[in-house]
Parts: sequence; C-alpha cells; structure tokens
Amino acid sequence: MLALPLARRARAFAVASSATPTLARNKHTIGFIGLGNMGLPMAHNFVKSGCDVLCFDQNPTAVDRLVALGARPAKSVEEVASAVDTVFSVLPNDEVLTSVALGGASTSGLLANLRDGALHVSCSTVHPETSRRLDTAHRAKGVAYVAAPIFARPDGMEAMQANFVVSGSSAQAVTTASEWLARTSAGVHAFSDEDAGAANAVKLCGNFLIASAIESMAEALSLVEAHGVDRVQAMQFYSNTFLNSVIHKGYGKRVSERDHKPGGFALELGYKDQRLAHEMALQRQVPMPFLSVLIDRFLSERAKGRGDLDWSAIGLGVCESRGVDVSTVVTSARSGGESDDGINLCRDRKSHKINLCINQTMKLLRKQINEKDGTGSVVLRAEEPEDMWHIYNLIHVHDSVKTTTIRKVEQVNFDPALCVLRIKGKNTMESQHVRLGAYHTLDLEMNRDFTLLKHCWDVMSLERIETACDIAKQAELAAVVMQTGLAHVCLIKGHMTVIKAKVETSIPKKRAGSTAHAKGTEKFYENIVRSVKQHVDFKLVKCVLLASPGFVKDDFFKFMLEQAVRQDDKLLLENKSKFVLCHASSGHKHALDEVLSDPALLSQVADTKAVEDVRCLETFFAMLHTDQDRAYYGYKHVIAANANNAVETLLLTDELFRSQDIATRRKYVDLVESVRDNGGAVRLFSSLHVSGEKLGQISGIAAILRFPMPEIDEADSGSDSDSDDAAQADDGLQAGGFEDLSVDALSL
Repeated sequence: MLALPLARRARAFAVASSATPTLARNKHTIGFIGLGNMGLPMAHNFVKSGCDVLCFDQNPTAVDRLVALGARPAKSVEEVASAVDTVFSVLPNDEVLTSVALGGASTSGLLANLRDGALHVSCSTVHPETSRRLDTAHRAKGVAYVAAPIFARPDGMEAMQANFVVSGSSAQAVTTASEWLARTSAGVHAFSDEDAGAANAVKLCGNFLIASAIESMAEALSLVEAHGVDRVQAMQFYSNTFLNSVIHKGYGKRVSERDHKPGGFALELGYKDQRLAHEMALQRQVPMPFLSVLIDRFLSERAKGRGDLDWSAIGLGVCESRGVDVSTVVTSARSGGESDDGINLCRDRKSHKINLCINQTMKLLRKQINEKDGTGSVVLRAEEPEDMWHIYNLIHVHDSVKTTTIRKVEQVNFDPALCVLRIKGKNTMESQHVRLGAYHTLDLEMNRDFTLLKHCWDVMSLERIETACDIAKQAELAAVVMQTGLAHVCLIKGHMTVIKAKVETSIPKKRAGSTAHAKGTEKFYENIVRSVKQHVDFKLVKCVLLASPGFVKDDFFKFMLEQAVRQDDKLLLENKSKFVLCHASSGHKHALDEVLSDPALLSQVADTKAVEDVRCLETFFAMLHTDQDRAYYGYKHVIAANANNAVETLLLTDELFRSQDIATRRKYVDLVESVRDNGGAVRLFSSLHVSGEKLGQISGIAAILRFPMPEIDEADSGSDSDSDDAAQADDGLQAGGFEDLSVDALSL
C-alpha cells in the first residue's frame, strides 16, 4: 500500500480517469538517459534483467560501456523519447533535468518527443517544486511523470541494494514505475499518487539525516582520538553495537579511516542537496538550526577545493578544527582508486566519474620488489570474494600491512561467509590514528587499497598475485544444487566455491484434492529463478549446472523455460543452452564434488580449474589402487621421489603455504621450484574446494611419478621413525574409517 496520509488512502489506487495515459505498450523495451555514477549501474541492472535498453549520455564513453554490456545506443534524447514508451532519467540537478525534459535553444527535449501515453521516471534528487512543475507539463501533453529518487551509493546500486522512493499524480503511473524499479533494487517505497514532489521531499530530508550522521560521527571520533583512543577501533565498536546500521557502518568506516576517495557521492552534490533542503525549510517556515551548521561545513570544504571528494570528506574539516593536518589524506584520496577493467564501479582519475568496466580481477596498483633479495612491497585492491582468499594466502606472520597505519602481522583470520580478512598485529609506525607499539586489529574488506611488505617474496606468492590479477584465470562456472524445498546457488571460482544464495521453501506434502503442494513447488522454483538471475552473470560463465536427485532439476528447468517464454525473458531464453542438467545426491554444497567428477560433463567444463583439480585427484587415487608404486603422499615420500627426478605431477594444498613457521613454508616453496626445474607440473589445490579438503586429509601433499619407485616403500618400512607425514596421514585415515582412498570414499 502507498504510504499516504489517511485522508488520501481511500483514493490511492482509484481507477484512473479517461485523461490518465495508457502506459507501457512495449513491455520489455525502455529508454535510459544519464549514465553517470548511479545511472550506469542502474541501466546495467535493467540489461541483466532481460530489458532491451536504448541509452543516451553526453559522454560517449559511458554509452560505449553500456552497449558493450548489452544495451543499444541512441544519438540524442529525442531519439530515445520517440522510440519507447518508458524512459528513465538519472541526472545530476534541477537545471539539467529541466533542460533535458523541456529542451533548450538547440534541442526540443524529452517531453516534446514522448509518445502519447508514455511514462517518464525521473530518478534525480531535485527540489519537490521541480518535480511538481514537470509533472504539470507532462500531464498537459498526455504523458505521465513519476519522481523516483534513489537511496544508494554506486556500489549498492550495482549490487541491487538500492531503495527507491516514488511519487506521482497518477496511481497507475506510480504502480507501473514501481514494477519497473523492482527489477533493479532491493525495495520500492511509494509515498503519494497525488503529489509528484513528495518523493523528492523524502529524499532530501533523508540526505540531511545522512549528512547529520557524518558530521556527528566526525566530531565524536575527533574527540575520542584527542583522548588517545584509536578512532577506527572506536567506530568499529559503535557500528557493531548500538549504531548497527548501514549508514553508520559505511560512512563510519570512511570517516574513521579518513577514506574520502572520489567515485561515490561527491561533496559538491551533497552541498546541493543540503541547499535544496534549506530552501524547502524556508518556504514552509520550518526552523532547522543544525541544517544551517551543515551548510556552513559544506561551504567551508568547497572553498578548500574538495568538492570532488566523497561527501564524507566534510569530516576533514572537523579534524582541521582540532589542528590535524589532513593534506596527505586529500592527496592520497585524489591519487588512489583508479582502475581500468573490472566488472565493478571504478573511478576515472581525470573525470572522477564512475565507469562500469567489463572484467573484474584483483588490482595490482603498484609493485616494488628487489629482484636480488626479494624484499619489497605491492599495493593491492580486492574487488571480489575470491580476491580476499588470495590475499589471505599472501599475508603471513612477520609481514607488514599498511593502510592508515603499518602493523606487523601476528595473526591472520579469514571469514569466507562475510568475506572479511582480520589482521592482528603491533603498530610499527607512529600516526595520528594509532600510537606506536599499540596492538591493533584491522578488518580488511573488498575495494580497499592496502600495501603488503615482505622481507622475501617467494615464487608462490608472486604466482598467486599473477593468478589473481589475470582475468583469464577467473571463475567460469555457476551451479544450482537442489532437492525438494532446498537449493544452493553457487559460483565455482578457480580457488573457492562461493555460495551466493540459499533458497529454502516449505513445500506441503501431496494430498488428494489439495493444490498446496503445487503452489509451494512453484514458489520454490520462482525463488530459484530470481536468485539465478540476480547472481549469475551469463556473459562470464561458461555454463550453469543444475543438479539434483531424481527429477527435481528436470521439473525446475521445464518451469524456468515456460516462465521465460510467458514473460518474454530474453536473458534466460538467450542463455538456455548454457544450462546443463546432471545428477547430485542432495541440494547441499558438498554435492558439487560428484557433479564436477561426472564424466558426462567433462567435455563441457573440461578447461575450468575446479574440474581439472578433481580430475587430477581422481587420477592420483586411481593410481593408489592400480599402480601404487607411482602414487605417493606425505612430504618424506614426495621428497624422496623428487630426489630421483621422478615427480611428474606435484599436488599440494594452499594451506601448506600458510604455515606460521617460515622454515616450514620455505621447504614447500623449495620443493615446488625443484619439481619445476626437473620438468614436473605443479597443481595447487584450494582448501576451500572439496578437492583441496580431500587432499588435505592425506597430509596435503602428493605426487604422481613418471616411473615406479617401490624402493620408497621399502626404505620407509625399514625405518623406525614414526614422524613421517605419510604415516601420520595413514593413521588419520584409518582412524576416520578411510581405508578406501577413492574420491567417492572421501566425499565430505
């Protein structure tokens, strides 16, 4: 229901009069004008949802990027208006929106070229009176106008976490706009079907609340820092306890770390919104003393030339009031954050505009390593979950990590579910944030630049950086493992399997004369389809595996295609050939192992790392039964084989290289280099894949030999030592009931 005053709710969805425009004749084609920081990811979401998007922006580069992602280009606003029934615009301010809508000296504008009965949805943050004037002009021409400003940052829009507030003068138009916006957001909230300016009032007041929170956090953190407390640690406490909200977590992190890089919501635009809110208050004679304070703060920061920084940079003025020099922070903010190619929002260093790039990998921003002794540092930025796993395997005890401070690493923990890397250590550099020698915990998250310093960069660490930064070595598979009422949507990366969604639906049992079972099953399938469309980028994945016991997968696939035909869902229809049906014993993640080892699938997914790892491990376990003198595991056995130049393929888990003992880690690095020098191949298994977990059960190291070496077993049987890795692995396997070393027997 619309959030209207009680006196108006009775008329909220009244039947439109004969003057109400007929909307959306073409149900799947839309126009999109304005491809800036927010517009580009929003338009991309429409493309991903299966819409045919005709787009225009004065910046041809932005148009080219969206076209590369599946949209169609237009040469002008007028071309967009005349070609579609629904047009979205995301423009920076009142002046630009009015000019685009009504035209200027050399252009006729959007309104003059809209089809009869068309709908214009403006997602700009403007004064309510601007929307009211444009609504009047649209109605006079027989078309509809809806205001739908956005609550989100660009990365939130890309992740479909945005919230829209909506208002217009027609219930039908508001409903239609809301249905469209649901394709690209986490929520749509309608406030009026009588006043087109209502949503803009809600948006401007909301931005006043956010700016107030930024200012208050900056002042509180300045005070706590003045008393010798780590401002970052204090903010983490606040935002994880009584201030546990999106605003306090997101902006609290920026303010506490003084991270105000351009590319999100510019300080200049923040000032514009506070000024508009002030105008609203003056018009209705509403005293807002704190708003006046905020406007002064924004004016002060603009005068210092910081209008291009993120609007959280108003917190820098608070620091300067206490005598803190923030010049290096401003310089760092303007020099960092550039990126070239990732499926993510990356800032153009010259224009400070957000660009949506095609590929996403970890970014190596700088590399300074001495070739002679291996000392040096790299500057990295993780941009997806698998990057965090690579970083976890790169950071070792005794390394140093630099963000706002430098801390010597004493402990590293990684939470794959939250995708957060927690680094504990002692601060080794005096700073305004943390005192020298203080113990400090850093939560390293995605899209945050950091410097990693090592006394020696070994070959495994350098190769991991190369792998993480190479788009050709990234994930290519998606999978949905399901059973009745339960499904997991997974992305299978080169080094980790990420569960993107868990779908659980209660499905009643079949009963004669009851439709409850059929309705429950349909709802279950609909939820899976929604999750697949949200989390699977069909431009990147080679195939989507649908796996289940029985005929669940077949029934789901049939339902999905029938629904796609009914709804003319181009995304699913154009990619139906990528779906591969296969058997799994359950709907849980561990069932992926049997799926990836299915011989029927190998021809379609053979060149993916996950499948190659499974195949290699299958070969090793098979040889333990059929040619056991060519298959050995345990460090002592593998070292003996390598001493005779016998190792054809070396299998190791990445867990071996995370040892806190430098000498232990070094011995595995030396083994890898020696095997390669002897012409052998090396396969590094991720302990986040099932295959890596299985290899870990037998000491984490194994080898397939070029020729039989029975003397290794004979030498071992003659030794009284009980410290051998392989012996320990044997004991562990026997104790766990793993006498059969086949892959099936070792399934987790």
